[in-house]
Amino acid sequence: MLRIIGPSWSNELAKFLKKASKEIFIVVPYFSRNVVETIVSVIRPKVKIRALLGFEYRDVLSGGSDFTALVNLVQNAEVRHLRRVHAKVYIRDSEVAIVSSSNLTNSGLESNLEIGVRIDNEDLVTELSRLLHSYWEGAKPITKESLPSVREFKKLRLQYMEEQAKREYRQKREEGYLSDFRHMCEQAPFARNIIQENEMHSFIVDNKISTIRKCMPSKREIEARNELLRDLADVLTLGHINVITIDEFEDVLWGLQSRFGAIHRRNIDIILLNPIDRIRRSLMYLLWGDDDDLSRLTDILNEKAWQLKGVGLGVLSALLMVKNPERYPLYNMKVRRGLEKLVPGHSFGNKPRDYLLFSEKINKLRELYSIPATAIDWILWEISNK
Repeated sequence: MLRIIGPSWSNELAKFLKKASKEIFIVVPYFSRNVVETIVSVIRPKVKIRALLGFEYRDVLSGGSDFTALVNLVQNAEVRHLRRVHAKVYIRDSEVAIVSSSNLTNSGLESNLEIGVRIDNEDLVTELSRLLHSYWEGAKPITKESLPSVREFKKLRLQYMEEQAKREYRQKREEGYLSDFRHMCEQAPFARNIIQENEMHSFIVDNKISTIRKCMPSKREIEARNELLRDLADVLTLGHINVITIDEFEDVLWGLQSRFGAIHRRNIDIILLNPIDRIRRSLMYLLWGDDDDLSRLTDILNEKAWQLKGVGLGVLSALLMVKNPERYPLYNMKVRRGLEKLVPGHSFGNKPRDYLLFSEKINKLRELYSIPATAIDWILWEISNK
């Protein structure tokens, strides 16, 4: 018997795995931390777990697959790696299988328009198991001893991100700008819309459209930034902040530093000196408090009950960006100078009101020029350096 499985099927997968009595065999290229945690928690303790993974090493270094999730799998399952594996298969007790287009990520289980098939035919499942077993035999085992420590991994990831940023910067210069942005700039209504905006008139006069498109990051960079923010948002959810660990919060800070340059490295060590209870309380208030944006930002910066060592408006803007990049842009000296050069007549200081005014201008600019939320800080940083 075959049955079609549509998108948003995380609950169905959890029920499928929970019924296992002997073994679960998982074949998947990509995975994220909270999904792996959920899977490990729902499978019965005595059930054997085998996981055949198809990620590439650079996927883990870039954040496409989560290193913490990989460690969790290795601790709770027999794990092997075969780089060319791209199948997504889940087999329970060699009797029932699900073949899906979905990876073990939040987007794969919840938001993407994925599709799969559940197979209850034992002959088909046996044939499928036989094929995957041949992949398994040719795969390389991953053990605790073969993995670097978390601290070693962070150093490797930071080095990789710096090298990747340099490569993509050169590639961006060669490519120029994104094709969809170029097409948009060529349309006559686009120019007319700009002229209608008085404060944007200087874009036409000074040919600033050319400046924006030359500073646009590559499509690959934008996708990597979006993926990172989705992973970091999983850690800062309303349900998880109250139990967030200092290591998880450190991962968030280093993620923002490595891909966005949002936090000075020396600041991270200072921030991590804050007691974890205080960090949780301030994060909860900043990201999920009922007060308006101005009140929350002002309180955390000025009130002793909310203040965190090493945390200024730039760090707060980065954390807000993780929650909602469409609403909260990154805020630091470079992006402020970039906007001031791009749109003369504006200046921004270090007060919460300045940041909120900056956010309004940025969101208006993004809407007018159809700039992706995770590209605007890159563009302004480039402009500020010109």
